[in-house]
Amino acid sequence: MRFIAADTFALPFAGDFNPLRSHQLASQGKNCYEERFKMELNIQEIKNIIPHRFPFLLIDRVVDLRPNEKLIAVKNTSINEPFFVGHFPEEKIMPGVLIVEAMAQASCIYFCYSKNLIGKELIYYLAKIKAKFLKPVVPGDQLKIEISTIKMLSKAGFLKAKALVQNQLVAEAEISFGIKEL
Repeated sequence: MRFIAADTFALPFAGDFNPLRSHQLASQGKNCYEERFKMELNIQEIKNIIPHRFPFLLIDRVVDLRPNEKLIAVKNTSINEPFFVGHFPEEKIMPGVLIVEAMAQASCIYFCYSKNLIGKELIYYLAKIKAKFLKPVVPGDQLKIEISTIKMLSKAGFLKAKALVQNQLVAEAEISFGIKEL
């Protein structure tokens, strides 16, 4: 259902009527179904999906997850990150390989939800990455990672990843990988 006017309300599911939220969505040209199926994941939920831990867990939060459609995750960078100490000590930047690793971790989360593999023990095999780096990521930046589908098979994913800082593209990649269930 699409909102036509600000005084038009929608009931996405019985008992879920919220006129204030419906009005906010209508004024933005959105529908209740779109907002209803948006998922967010905190750090504990992320740790239940992928095996990485500090300092190699490079996703802080998933702010928008829609299986088979898209994922948006964030990584907050801080001057205290171990990789800033040794990588270009005079000019602190996040290494490109770690930006790609953050995109790969977000891709694994997206694939896991899209293929309904939550709770299963998986091994991910990275097959190929084609990446482009456009701007540096420095301490204090919030890296926003967007994942979308190129093609997904039952045991493999081909995904498009973008990394942005303040809505400016800093890196993009095509990531392909396979999985094996333990």
